[in-house]
Amino acid sequence: MKRVLVAQTAFLGDCVLATSLLGAIHVEHPDWHIDVLVRKGCEGLFVGHPFVGKVLVWDKGSDKNLGLFRLIKEIRANEYHIMLQAQRFLSGSLSLILSGAEHKVGYASAPLSWLFTHRAAHDFKDNWHEVDRLDQLWKPFSKQNQRPRPRLYPTEEQQLKASSYSETPFVTIAPGSVWATKQWPVAKWIELVRQINGRYRVLIIGSKAETLLAEEIMAGCTRFEVQNLCGKTDLLVAAAIMQRAAMNYSNDSLPVHLASAVNAPMCMVYCSTVPQFGFYPLSDVAHIIEPPQLDCRPCGLHGQRACPKGHFRCAHEVNVGALVGKLEL
Repeated sequence: MKRVLVAQTAFLGDCVLATSLLGAIHVEHPDWHIDVLVRKGCEGLFVGHPFVGKVLVWDKGSDKNLGLFRLIKEIRANEYHIMLQAQRFLSGSLSLILSGAEHKVGYASAPLSWLFTHRAAHDFKDNWHEVDRLDQLWKPFSKQNQRPRPRLYPTEEQQLKASSYSETPFVTIAPGSVWATKQWPVAKWIELVRQINGRYRVLIIGSKAETLLAEEIMAGCTRFEVQNLCGKTDLLVAAAIMQRAAMNYSNDSLPVHLASAVNAPMCMVYCSTVPQFGFYPLSDVAHIIEPPQLDCRPCGLHGQRACPKGHFRCAHEVNVGALVGKLEL
């Protein structure tokens, strides 16, 4: 039996998208043993995953460098046949080069890539999604031609928790983002909630750090059917809740990928970033809302801490009615 390690030690959204690799490998080789390597805080995504064996965790926030070499020792002890490295940083390259795997697969643009046994391109081609770039890592071993999709597997217990929120029709909104220029303004979210048909409850989802943001939105709304779930559910429960929603609204952020991984309906608001970067929703029901064309957009791959021009037109000029209309389609 072959042993494969899929490594993605970036952030939660990146780990969700990397599950597309797990599915692609399992479809072609259901008898192979698949492990994953993630940063601390992402391991909860793989609770109850039906074909993930071991979850290796790198705690980047504590004893980062020594922790990396302890992790490399563990990787070597597991004697992997293939290691796929989705990160393009020096630490990822070192873990791959020193892994002891027969096939060391990473991106050609990563440091020290000349020491890999297989190098994949990390391109921004027309309509390519991040899962297409991830798929290039698996291409040397695959005969499949279809786009792999990310997939999460909430447990029965997590599904039961999610079902408690779905007694009446509802939508979710996910107003937070790490980057300020990816985040639709609070006033816009308030306007959206006010315009949503009154037969729908509104659930606000996000991390504990976004609790105050959710409370600010709630304070601006007069309707009572708004509930703040920020920091009150784990990620797989949140995904299962989204799966039951009539519509989910989000910035260019993690909830988009959660929706893709459980095929939940998604309406995504773009501000400073653009779909061409390859992080758009993959759900069967997926809508993208963008501002009118601006010569200053995009202003960066990952967003900015503030609008470089000072006007933030890419957010303020997004029409709220366009989002509301997607709920009734």
